[in-house]
Amino acid sequence: NGRLYTWGYRGEGPDLVEVVQAREEATGKVLWEQTTHDFMSDTIYDRYTIGAVSVDEETENIISATANGILTCYSKEGEILWRVSLIERFGRLTFPNARVGAPAIDGDIVILHAVTSYWGADGPGRDRFLAFDKNTGDFRWSSTPGVGAPFLKDSSFSSPIFETRDGKRVFYAGTGCGNIVCVNAMDGT
Repeated sequence: NGRLYTWGYRGEGPDLVEVVQAREEATGKVLWEQTTHDFMSDTIYDRYTIGAVSVDEETENIISATANGILTCYSKEGEILWRVSLIERFGRLTFPNARVGAPAIDGDIVILHAVTSYWGADGPGRDRFLAFDKNTGDFRWSSTPGVGAPFLKDSSFSSPIFETRDGKRVFYAGTGCGNIVCVNAMDGT
């Protein structure tokens, strides 16, 4: 609808920020921008913003995930609608390569692929999918498909691809153990 959304970074050291911008499609003029400081990650400077923002076709809201684990939903005018700190809430891990992929929006949920280490059943560091209500940011479910150590070879931040299969909404994605998984998008099974 005449806008282009970009995600990048600028500055150095304590002044480095990740930037979400809305630009006018025809001219490239910046309409608004929001910045987030990297308060806690081991990202190598030139590896920031390896991923993309996602735009919800229904609401025109923009959803981004930063290198340091902040999942944010912006209105098309740049207002912050909700924000979740994935490090604080889910033990999301950061990495020098800063890959975050892109949030995947389907129906009324947004799904993010991340590596987390939390407590209880989610204690061991694993490749996980986290689902949130796209309108409120409320947590819906967590899924840990694939296999763990010693088979976990690398972190993977592939973005889910959706389809309806046998009457169920599912997504497919690659995991750090080298598998392709099919997960029920409604409940994470």
